[in-house]
Order: sequence, then structure tokens, then C-alpha cells
Amino acid sequence: MYSKCSYKLCFGLSLLTMGFLFTTQTVFGQTEKLGIVQYTPPKGMNKLPKENLVVFSELNQTTGAYCVITLYGATPGTGNPQSDFKREWNNLVVKAMKAEANPKTDTQTGDGWTAISGGSEVESEVGKAVGFLSVISGFGKTVSVLAVFNDPAYVKQVDTFIGAIEMDKVTLPANNTAAAAPPTLDQWGNLFIPPPTRQLTIADLVGNWGDNPGRISTNYVNRSDGSHAGTDSLHFTSKWTIDGDGRYANDFFEVRNGKKLRDITTGTITIVGQVITIKHKGTAKYVVRGWLELPDMTILKVAGPWFDDQEIPERTFTDPPDSYMLTSKWVRVEKSKKGVKVSGKTDKGADVTLEAEILLVAVGRMPSIENLGRKNTKVIVNPRGTIKVNDYCETDEPDVYAISDVIDTAWLAHVALTEGIMVVEKIVGKKVEPINLRLVPN
Repeated sequence: MYSKCSYKLCFGLSLLTMGFLFTTQTVFGQTEKLGIVQYTPPKGMNKLPKENLVVFSELNQTTGAYCVITLYGATPGTGNPQSDFKREWNNLVVKAMKAEANPKTDTQTGDGWTAISGGSEVESEVGKAVGFLSVISGFGKTVSVLAVFNDPAYVKQVDTFIGAIEMDKVTLPANNTAAAAPPTLDQWGNLFIPPPTRQLTIADLVGNWGDNPGRISTNYVNRSDGSHAGTDSLHFTSKWTIDGDGRYANDFFEVRNGKKLRDITTGTITIVGQVITIKHKGTAKYVVRGWLELPDMTILKVAGPWFDDQEIPERTFTDPPDSYMLTSKWVRVEKSKKGVKVSGKTDKGADVTLEAEILLVAVGRMPSIENLGRKNTKVIVNPRGTIKVNDYCETDEPDVYAISDVIDTAWLAHVALTEGIMVVEKIVGKKVEPINLRLVPN
């Protein structure tokens, strides 16, 4: 099943000085597929298929006129269409040819997809030409079409090709009417939050949500004699209210060392594909990793946040739902006269039902090890998401160390400080001893 997603090129913005005028026309011919993209090959052009892309080209040997159209298959998006276009323009145009860094763009939307198009004059080893890029973003994916040509006669052909593109439609029901399976536990004994079985909308998010409550308590000691030097404590909670128009209010409350602080912020919230975008003073993006509807509550599991133009790692969309990554759970509680009932299974597969007046959801912390430059190294990540180190905090990559909240020692400030001192002293050649974790105060 496909949904027609036709986008008209807007050369009026990027090619105004060239005075091109055109209209979108439909091409009738044999359609083909590239992943989630259905397209009609341009007539008369040579075709060169490659991995997750296809190139169409034509060269007039007499006049020297040429046109190259490249269709790039779906790749993970950033969650922000503007950021997707900026990334693709930089990678496909600016880095490959001399081109304007920030071309004027036109934006169109439909069926959950957003298309941003723009172009400018480009120059390469074969001379000057026009580069036009159309980037289609939605549902956590990005598809790009790049056309490079040196004759205005190709404008109509490029426009027709892009105008005929169709994207796979997400044909998920508005409401999941199938009987919900009883909650189960994952391999670590935690409540399993499965991926959504349908496209979530703002209507699904309407209501009151509670983010993970947090508590941080740090005891300080005098390094010289180990005596108590003070305590720093922080308790905080966050309550979100979302309405059907995509507005939200965040009621944040904290108690730090006995002092109370309350802060209420408001903004807008949208959801496209798996990406929830919250706008206040800046932009925060979360990726939906799980959705569980229980009789008295709904639990939304998200990864993030990523702020402003930060790129969301590809594995965020592809890792199994029960894998360890930086996630949090938003819980929407619906009051019931009888209290709360949760059903699940034991580690041996036996059914179990728990009923109480109050449900306490306690969520711990996970290490954040993304964007640490681990690629192409021998650094090993443990099954629980921490980095493997020896007694001296050294990883399997020689001379690379890891300390604090990314390894399997106590996640306490004084432990991290001691680990840092030990590592520095070892690096400069001093004789050091492993930390005796049995003597760590907490």
C-alpha cells in the first residue's frame, strides 16, 4: 500500500536569477522500488543501480549538455527535517562540489512526510552547473534526490521525476483493538516495554505524564583520613501535561539540600515517526522505543534527549527494544477505584498478577557511551551497557581509559575522582594500586 507523496520543485527560490518556469506533470510508465521509495525512471536516461541508491544520467555528446539524477534510499534521519536537509546538502553537494553552503529552501508536508527542496549553482571538474536537492523526511527516515545539470531543458524532466515519487505509507490502525498481551519481563527481570504496533499521534500523548523521578545523594570524605566531610542530596521529579493541540507544560520540582525549587515551562510537542520533538527555548528530540498500555496506566519508553541539531545515532532506531541504551520511561497513570493491577511472568515463565493501591515505578541510571569515539577501537561494551576495564580502569584498547559512570564501579562522585587520579598517575608513570572498592563510603 502506498500513499501518493508528490512534491513540486521550487526553483523560484534557488534559481530565481535563471528565470525557469515549469509545472509538475505526471509520468505514466513502469514504476520501480528502492526500499520504501517507489519511482518512475526518467525516459531515455542510462541507469546505474548501486547499494541503496540508483543513478540516472544523460550526456549530449554534441552540445555537452548533461543531467545526473541520483536517488538515495532511506537512511536514519535526525528527527528534524531542516537538520536532515542541512546534513544531506553538506554531504552530497558542498563536500563534492563548490556550492553555496546555505541555499534557499521550500518546505512541503503530507501524510506524515516533510519535503525540503533547495538548490544553487555548483562547480566541479566538468564546469558549472545547477545542483538541486530534495530531501524527504518522516517516520525516522530520510530519502534524498540530487539532480545536477547544465541545461535548463532538463528542469522539466527533473521536476517530473521527483513529482512522481511515492513513499511507503505507514498503514497502522488509528487504534489497536486487538487484545493486549499480558506484560512480560525482559532478560534482566525488568518490565518489557514493546515497540508500538501503530503510528503514535498527539492524541495518544494527551494527558498527564510523569518522567523518571530522581534521587542523587553524595557523601564526601577527607582523602587524608577517610573521615566524613559532608553530604550533597538532590531529589527531583517532573510532571508533563500535554493537550490535543500539541501544547505541553512541564512542572519540575526539586529539593536540593533541603531547599525547594519549582519551575514550570511551556512549549509545543510534535511526533513524526518515532521521533518526539519538544520545543521551548531550544529543541529536544526523543526516540520512541516502547509503548505499553495497561488497564490503569500507559508507559512510554523513550531514548534521548538530543538537543537542537544533534544527530540521533542510527542504532537508536535499529537496536532491539530490550537492549540497554540511554532511555527513560514516561508513565501516564489513570486512577482506578480498585487500585492498580499489573500482570506479568516470572523468570520461569509462570503467570503472576500483582494488585495494590499504589504502583511505584523506580528506574535506575544507564551509562551514556554514545559519541565517545569507540568506532574502530578494541573497546568492549559489557552486556549491561558499561565499558569493560581492568583494575586500573584501562580498556582493551591500549592507553585508553574509562572511569566514572560508564564502567561497573560504584557511580559516586568520590569514586570517580579517585579513579581519575589513579589513571592520571598511571599515565605519567607513577606506581599505583587498584582501588579497594570494599572501602568506598556511600
